[in-house]
Amino acid sequence: MQLCYTPSVIAYTILLRIYGQAGKLNLAEEAFMDMLEVGCEPDEVACHTMICAYARWRYNDDMLSFYSTVRKRGILLSPTFYNYMIASLHKASMYVDALQLWEDMTMAGLKPNHFTYTLVIDLYSKEGRTDEALTVFREMRSTGLVPKETTYNIVINMIVRQGLQEDALYLFNDMRSRGIVPSNYTCASLLNLCYKTGHYQHALSIFSEMQVNKIDADEVIYSILISVYGKLGLYEHAEKTFKEMEQIGLLTHEKTYVAMARVYMKAGSYDKALNILENMQENNVMFSKFALSALLHCHVMRRSVESAEMTFQTMLTSGFLDKVAYSNMLNLYMNEGLIEQAKELIIKLRESSMEFDKELYGSIINVYCKAGMIRDAELLVKEMEVNGMLADQILKTNLMQVYGEAGRLQDVKQVFESLEHPDSVALGLMLYFKRRYGCEDDAKVLHKKLLDTSNGVSMSNHLILRFIKEGEIDKAESLWNEIVELGFSPNDFAHSSLISFYGKRKQLGKALNVFQAISSSGSSPGKMVYNSIIDAYAECGKLEDANCLFKEMEEQGHSPDSVLISSMVKAFTQHGKFKEAEGLIRKSTEAEIVLDQIAYNTFIKAKLDEGKLKEAVELYNDMKAAGIVPSLQTYNTMISVYGKARELQNAVQIFNSLQKSGLSIDEKAYSNMISCYGKAGFFHEAAELFSRMQQEGIKPGKIAYNTLLDAYARSGQHTRAEEVFIEMQDAGHSPDSYTYLSLICAYTNCQRFQEAEDLLKRMHRQGLAPGLVHFSHLVFAFGKAGLVEDASRLYMEIEKTGLKADLACHRTMLKIYCDNGYTHEGILLFEKLQDYIEPDGHIYRMAMDLFESAGKIVEAKYILQLIKSKGFSYQSKFKGAIKLNTSEQMYTGCKREPFS
Repeated sequence: MQLCYTPSVIAYTILLRIYGQAGKLNLAEEAFMDMLEVGCEPDEVACHTMICAYARWRYNDDMLSFYSTVRKRGILLSPTFYNYMIASLHKASMYVDALQLWEDMTMAGLKPNHFTYTLVIDLYSKEGRTDEALTVFREMRSTGLVPKETTYNIVINMIVRQGLQEDALYLFNDMRSRGIVPSNYTCASLLNLCYKTGHYQHALSIFSEMQVNKIDADEVIYSILISVYGKLGLYEHAEKTFKEMEQIGLLTHEKTYVAMARVYMKAGSYDKALNILENMQENNVMFSKFALSALLHCHVMRRSVESAEMTFQTMLTSGFLDKVAYSNMLNLYMNEGLIEQAKELIIKLRESSMEFDKELYGSIINVYCKAGMIRDAELLVKEMEVNGMLADQILKTNLMQVYGEAGRLQDVKQVFESLEHPDSVALGLMLYFKRRYGCEDDAKVLHKKLLDTSNGVSMSNHLILRFIKEGEIDKAESLWNEIVELGFSPNDFAHSSLISFYGKRKQLGKALNVFQAISSSGSSPGKMVYNSIIDAYAECGKLEDANCLFKEMEEQGHSPDSVLISSMVKAFTQHGKFKEAEGLIRKSTEAEIVLDQIAYNTFIKAKLDEGKLKEAVELYNDMKAAGIVPSLQTYNTMISVYGKARELQNAVQIFNSLQKSGLSIDEKAYSNMISCYGKAGFFHEAAELFSRMQQEGIKPGKIAYNTLLDAYARSGQHTRAEEVFIEMQDAGHSPDSYTYLSLICAYTNCQRFQEAEDLLKRMHRQGLAPGLVHFSHLVFAFGKAGLVEDASRLYMEIEKTGLKADLACHRTMLKIYCDNGYTHEGILLFEKLQDYIEPDGHIYRMAMDLFESAGKIVEAKYILQLIKSKGFSYQSKFKGAIKLNTSEQMYTGCKREPFS
């Protein structure tokens, strides 16, 4: 029996759902057409089912076509199915079509839900239609629907992209007030907005709230946080965050490395920044334009030309070069004085297709100005104006500078007058060139205008320093006087520079005028000013006054630094005040003042001059222990210390250390070491070192020749000494007093006394007057050889030549008489000496011996009395030594009475 059955819309709908779930859309479409052919009118559910099938399998165009057909048939769809279609189109990035469905939905009077509003807001956001998105958001809230986290996130991120920080923060706070926890994506967007707008404290507050709400921070957030710390100068916090990221394995993106590198660069730690970027490369993180730009900037700030050029070339090869990279390289070349390289780079830049901006124009014009290429600079300024970029005040100031240096004062005035509101730099330049070229017509008025600007006093002080540096002291004084007259106060740099200038030229009165003017103005001298006035006193030999001011400075609460103490120690040492120098050195040690290289060098030299060689060595060891690298001066001084102490081995060790230090060894170091070998009698080694010095390309000067000659002289090598004497003159060095003294020593050490004495005549022939030291050495040498009459003759000749024998010379002659039995002559010399010198203990003891030897007991007793009364020790060399009785010991009569 055959049944006749006509399917209902329900049956067809079930069939459509089965085909739709299986993805058999062709069969679904055939079933839908069959339904229409048999006269079964599709209802809302059937249409929904078909639309869902299209949406599910992303047949969006077919879905829209079917939707259009459904609307024509007057079938009304529910909000759920509109949501389904809008979501499908949103996922397919068909935003315009999705928004059209939204408009259809609202026109139909259908009520959207949370999901609908969120979708539509996101659609408007993606289309960049912020106003419509915000309108929908407000509409959603007006219906009583409370936006969820997703909705808030979308709206906040959209507002962030527009840079509307206040609106974004308002919504963020509203979101939190409703107990809704933002996503880390929203937090990242807000953090980035706060960073870009300079609201760094807000950024830190957001991050703190993230921690409270236990919102996980990803690499993006940490990267922004590092940048924020850098902007706030919290470098340690940034470094700590970076290390934490490294420990938890969050370092994967170049932006994080670059952020940390930029923080280090801002802190001036360019080596650390470079290390971060090198670690990035070692970790196989690819370098993009962003990272290479940071690397180039790092090399530029480190002033590493070669590395910067390599990075620049890499950027060129990779196609990453931009205007900033060119500006960086030009600035680097200019800072290093590499004008030619800068000009070559400009040629390549002009040949490229790079579009210039104002900054790049400025960099090129700066090069032209520094290179004196005035015409090129002028043409480039005109090119800027043609391209719609007017020269700003910085560029015009550069032009003023180059015009002024070229002596084109009229052009300087013309550029200056084109400035609508000249700043302190422009005013300062105009004033400088007016004063420099003696144009005083309105210079004082201009100076008044400069001082009335915000940085005017600072600029005026700078001009004073500039004129001092150029040696134009009259112009510096004029500016200083005008500042004071106009009721302003020069700063300590200007005061101290003027005082230092006067001090070096021994113009103490002028230095004091400046110093006293500070007190007259009601101000107190600063540490820098005290340093300079104390130096001025020291330069002028007024050490007591310098010391008084030093104490006053301490009373005013200014602690002396190593530079001042070093200067004072040097001054005391130069004037033979070793006790005072010793006190300052001890004081600096007790006060734990951190000494620098110069201070240690000064202290060691002071100990050498004082003859306290052991303490000099201790200071050198302290210097090394403090981690201070010795300078060439340090090594030179220490060689002299060990040379004076006759410790050749230690001197050799110091010289070897100098060779390993990488410092360039000078003639003085070689000469010091040659002297050490000479004093130790190692003339072969001295000669070898002299030859090595010549092989190193150092041309020996008079000091080196004299030192080698002295080394030969000490060993009695008079022939070799004469050879050096001749070689020295062939090299263009005229012999001096020290040269002849060494030759005299050479001859006397090998008993060639006549040749030694003949050298005094040779000195006269060459226009050199023999000094006391030459006569004294010959007297000593003759006496040592027992040639008493020759020694006496030369001793008498000293007075005839107009020289005045010193105590040491008198003592030598007296000892010669005493040692060689010339009692009578010795007594006569002693009696003569008593008339015009104050004998020392040695002379008194020799006189005592002479009188004992001559049997003159009364005179001997008197001398013994003097020896006792003056506190000198005495040990008679005679067995029958005289002794004083009690009354004689009390006798303190006139020194000449016994010999009357």
